[in-house]
Parts: sequence; structure tokens; C-alpha cells
Amino acid sequence: MKKFIFILTLSIFAVSCSDNDEPQTMSDTIIPANQIELTVEESTARDALNKFELNLIEKVCEAHPDENVVISPISVSMLLTTLSNSEFGNLNKEITEFLAIDNIDALNSYIVKLTESIPAIDPKANINFANSFWYNETFGLEFRVPDNIAQQFSLESFAFDSNINALQEKMDNWIADKTNNLITSTPIENLEYVLAAYINTLYFKGEWAKKFMKGSHKEFFTCQSGYKSEVYMLRNAEWYPSAINEYCKAVKCDFWNGAFSAYFVLPHNNDLFKDAITHFDELEFNRQNQIEIPEFFLSQSKNEITEILYSLGLKCFAPQYDLNRALRSHYSATVSFDENGAEGSAATSGHDEMIAFFDYVIFNRPFYYFIKENSTGATLIAGKVISL
Repeated sequence: MKKFIFILTLSIFAVSCSDNDEPQTMSDTIIPANQIELTVEESTARDALNKFELNLIEKVCEAHPDENVVISPISVSMLLTTLSNSEFGNLNKEITEFLAIDNIDALNSYIVKLTESIPAIDPKANINFANSFWYNETFGLEFRVPDNIAQQFSLESFAFDSNINALQEKMDNWIADKTNNLITSTPIENLEYVLAAYINTLYFKGEWAKKFMKGSHKEFFTCQSGYKSEVYMLRNAEWYPSAINEYCKAVKCDFWNGAFSAYFVLPHNNDLFKDAITHFDELEFNRQNQIEIPEFFLSQSKNEITEILYSLGLKCFAPQYDLNRALRSHYSATVSFDENGAEGSAATSGHDEMIAFFDYVIFNRPFYYFIKENSTGATLIAGKVISL
């Protein structure tokens, strides 16, 4: 029977905070977001991972044409970085060549800076990264990373034996603890075949800078199938940085101090979905717009992205990588958007010319969403909504 090394990403995003529905005024005490300062070499690693993350989002959305999607690209990047330090096979060479990175130390230091800096740059956000390595005490140690790397990445290590029930319970408890009980079980279904597993979790809860009114207003959301469902919409009287090109309209909604932003991307029609995401990085947010977005909750569990990673060029995720052993990558993720959050500073434009306006944008048909850390462009969560 083939043995597996499972690579798992488990991500939770709760985009909300206060339960107070009263309008809030602008705060005079908002602490401006600090930039995450990078060396030239770390900037090269950042650019490589950002390119990979956008390609990953596009491929995952293509693989699920008729489904809503939620995935954490930064979690996958972190796991690839961890694997690139593994002593197993040629993972270091294959991953660094795939990313076109010749400086593994810069890649490591960039990931360490992200995991250390991101939880601290927005005092109103609750963000937690956690990493773990689970290994069969007899056969699994060959898949470990060196002790100094494990220490840099705060990698918790757990040995297990043939008691699969005990392993299942221990994994489930660890995952639940790291994700605030929003994910309570591992996506691995056949633990008896697992030699080792890297599990990465990410939890995020943030406040909007400009609070939306509680969803009392309904609109019809036209699903990709053409079915119309009535959903609660979030709206306010605020203006948001916006962009438009031949493929889509997009808006940027900041969290409390602007360290993080949610980007909502509305293709002009369903035929332009792929083009809208391919050209996302070309958008210039030099306009202002008012918006309505649906209140929604998405959850995906036990999704496998092994074939997607292989199709992107990661040979280590081939169906049979090394004799009777294979790498497998699964993820679970949850995201919710609602009206809650404290008001913060108004969005500003970095341009002196007159701001152009276009019509009120209502996200009442399929769209993409991203949550990014703005100074590095790292994508914490992303996906698409095609039905509600």
C-alpha cells in the first residue's frame, strides 16, 4: 500500500469584530500600519511567492468551476518554504527551482518576517499562525527539517505510533485549538497510511475601517447558473478606492489601520472571470466608489490540491514521487464577511489629479475576493463566490 506524506493547510477567517450595531465615528487614535521592511533578497522571494499565489488562486478557481472557493495562498507558500528545507529527496532543489529562487536563506527569512510581523501590525486584528510536523516514530523522521529551521518556523513536532485513534484525537484537538474551534478535524481520512504530515493553520479576525450597516437590505444575487437568490447586502455611505479595466471593476476595503485590505473584484461578465484574476495585479485603485457587497459565509474542507500543484510545475507532487511514497496536499478553510468593525481613517489617494468616479457597484453576481497584507502584497485568503 502506498504511503503518504500529507501537507495540510487549515485556515480560518472571520472578517468581523464588534457586535455593536450603533454607528461609530472616526477614531483620532488609529495607529498607522507599519511597513514590513525587506532586504533586496527578501523582496525577490516575496515577488516569487506573490506570483505563485496568484497562479494558485487562478488554478484552484478553474478546478472548481461550479463551486464557491476559499483558500489561503499564504499558508501554501509557508508550507512550500518549510518543505524546501526538508531533508527528504530533492525537495529543496525542486521547490527553489520552481519558484526561481536561488537563495533559500532569503526565502526562509521572508517567511519568518511575515509570521512574526503580520500578527502585530494591526492592533485590532486577531491573527495567529501555527505550524506542526507529525511523524511516524519509526519511519517518519526522514521527512523532517533541520532543528534550526524548525525553531525559526516555530514548528511543533509530534511523534505517533500505530494507535490511529489516538493520533486522530490529538490532531483534531491541536487544529481546533489553533483555529479557535472553527475547524475541529483533520482533512486526512486514511491516517493509517501516513508517514508524516506538515500542518499549517492560520486564524484571522479583523475590523473594517469603515463600518457597514447591518444587513437589513436585500438584493437578488444572480448565481452563475442563472438562479436568483435573495441575500442580505452590506452597505454604507462611504467611498472606497476603486479600479476598472476592460475585464472587471474592483474595490478596496481597508481593515482598521490599513495594514490589511479586502479586495472585491467583479468581472464585467462571466466570460471574463479568468481574465479578471490574471490581470488583477495591473489594477490601479485611483478612483472612488460606493458599494454593496453580500453578507456571506463560506467553508471548504478536505479539498485536495495535489494535482493543481503538480500542474503548476511542482514535480514533487507527482502521483508517485519516490518509490511507493507520495506527497499529498489538502486544505480546509472558512471565511465570513459581515457588517461589524470599528471605523478608522478615511481611505486616501496617492494621486494629486482629479479623482474619477463611476457608478455605484453592487456585487450581486459572481465575483472574486482577496485579503492582502498591503506592504508585501501577501495574500492571506482568496477565492470566488458564484452562488449564495
